[in-house]
Amino acid sequence: MNKPLNAGARNLQRLCSVRTIVLFAETTGLLLAGYLLALPVPVLSVSLVLSLNALVIVGTLLRIRFPQPGGHRELFTQLLFDLFSQATLFYLTGGYTNPFISVFLVTVIMGALLLPLRYSWGLSCLSIVVYTLLMKWYQPLTGHTAGHGGQHTMSTMAIMHLSGMWLTYTLSTLLINFFVVRMAEALREERAVVAQARERQLRDEHLLAVATTAAGAAHELGTPLATMAVVLGDLSEEHQDNPVLSDDIKLLKTQVDECKKRLNRLVTSSQRVEPNTLAATEFLADVLDEWQLLRPHLKPVTTHVDPCHQRQINQCQISVDSALPMALINLLNNAADASPEPITVTLKLAEQTIIIEITDNGPGFDLPPGKTITSPSISMKKEGLGLGLQLSQATIERGGGEVRLYRRPEGGTLTAVALPVTPKDAA
Repeated sequence: MNKPLNAGARNLQRLCSVRTIVLFAETTGLLLAGYLLALPVPVLSVSLVLSLNALVIVGTLLRIRFPQPGGHRELFTQLLFDLFSQATLFYLTGGYTNPFISVFLVTVIMGALLLPLRYSWGLSCLSIVVYTLLMKWYQPLTGHTAGHGGQHTMSTMAIMHLSGMWLTYTLSTLLINFFVVRMAEALREERAVVAQARERQLRDEHLLAVATTAAGAAHELGTPLATMAVVLGDLSEEHQDNPVLSDDIKLLKTQVDECKKRLNRLVTSSQRVEPNTLAATEFLADVLDEWQLLRPHLKPVTTHVDPCHQRQINQCQISVDSALPMALINLLNNAADASPEPITVTLKLAEQTIIIEITDNGPGFDLPPGKTITSPSISMKKEGLGLGLQLSQATIERGGGEVRLYRRPEGGTLTAVALPVTPKDAA
């Protein structure tokens, strides 16, 4: 399976397409000038330049197959070759009187869109210098004429020049709109991917700082909790005859034990443990059961399995680490806290991805219907810290999954959790 090309490689590929079209147009124009208009075209020299262009096109297409093609210097070098090869061709075929000389603009515009400022300015200045030199030094294509025959030849040259200018303008316009715009789009896409990676890195650094603080807090809380457990044990023995106080002490001991369990789970989750492989339906059922125990006052969750893929979903397995259930519980808590009505959980299958959709009827996020966000920058809850969704997203992405939030047209939020299906032979 071939790997997709990066933006730089795709731009080189499109550059080869532009070269091929220009090469075909120039070859056709020179053939017309040589055979129909009987102009003295230096066939051997022109053929060598055109053949060199063809070889560079083939070499560039082969170069794209190698790793890491398409840097700024390489693209600048490629455009420099185009500039000087075109200059050599125009020197041999009439210099600045050649109607195809405006093809220089295609090279300049591509450099302005795709290259950094210093490279694009260098290319533009060189093109101006080359054009200026071609106004003085070139090999003319017109021969010595006199009389009515000379006037006819000059008239034919004028018509050819004007026709060539129209053809060059049309060709340049089509090439700029078809190729150059797509090259700029490819660069914008790559910049967007880089920006997303930078945002993800900043988020992970923030979460790492939170995790470091949490680990320190867990270590420091161990001693006070142990002291509280000892004191509560002594109080329980001293007040055995007081049923009301004894029940309160028992409740406090239960809460202290629960805090210890949470701290132990925090330490366990930070250790490197191989993930388990579970059926998607089993995993979701276990998470919902645990969540209902944590939120017993809430109404039961309505669950659905996509009827179109129910059989396939029942056979799908996913990789589950120790942090994944808590990540999903955080998302369920967010939906339940925002929704005045019971939430709905739907299990779907899309290609090799299990999708868990959590639907609530809360106020939702302030974005157009159908649009999606990956992580809000602040919490939507008054008492929230804005970390729940970020923690869940980081955990799910670590396993190759994805979290997206959509605003529902009828109100509320749809939280879609995408988890990759584990192949059966890897289970």
